[in-house]
Amino acid sequence: MIDCHLHSEFSIDSGGDLIDYCKRALNIGLTGIGFSEHIDFDPRDNGFGFYSDLIFGLNLNILKTIYMKQLSILKGVEITYQPQYMDKISSFLNETILDYVIGSIHFVDDWNISSSALEETIRFRKISQKASYQRYFIELRELVKSDFFEILGHFDIITRYGFLEYGNYNPIDYMEIIEEILKILINNGKILEINSSGLRNNPKTIYPHPEILKRYADLGGDTVVLSSDAHSPEFTGFEFKRLKQIALNSGIKYEAVFRQRKVIKKNPL
Repeated sequence: MIDCHLHSEFSIDSGGDLIDYCKRALNIGLTGIGFSEHIDFDPRDNGFGFYSDLIFGLNLNILKTIYMKQLSILKGVEITYQPQYMDKISSFLNETILDYVIGSIHFVDDWNISSSALEETIRFRKISQKASYQRYFIELRELVKSDFFEILGHFDIITRYGFLEYGNYNPIDYMEIIEEILKILINNGKILEINSSGLRNNPKTIYPHPEILKRYADLGGDTVVLSSDAHSPEFTGFEFKRLKQIALNSGIKYEAVFRQRKVIKKNPL
């Protein structure tokens, strides 16, 4: 199995050394890892201007040489979808060699829905669950209509801090737009991520919610990537045996393997 969503010292909110992730991956029996560092184009974001592709790439090349016979090491990035920065996103991607791009939502308009800062989480108190989650899924639909990414990251991440105000949510309440998102994703040949970070944070379930994963399979989606979204090495491959079983129980059959922004094969789960 490959952990496709790791953040190292080259992301503003992480501090782990690249080599420590490699050591952890080998210790738990992963066949590969993918670093997907944050690329931030919004000046309001703490990570704006932080990422250095040159230094990141040089360090990855050293690790690939060290571990070439033991571990597959992939170079990815995670990019926040914000329509006002699509020109900058496109320019960056045209100039950068990558194995894959994770597309994610962190901002809905000016609201950082994935931030733990009080000024952001308190905004859930000012709007109903239905209104805030519907607003998020509308933005997610716009993301999947775009073509800048290969992997859709943490499908329902808004529930991480929404949970603190609203408690659990039922995806069935939003299934009309969720199905629309999944159909676009499948028709465009993009890959859904199963992200285990929700198991160690709120809402204590995977992203996407298992009900969404089942619907993805029902609609013909048979391939995913597994991700820990680790921001420190000890969470590499977090609960991957559980992720695999959830995927299989949902009807998912394959794990995608990327090179140069293409799926080069699908490994049976």
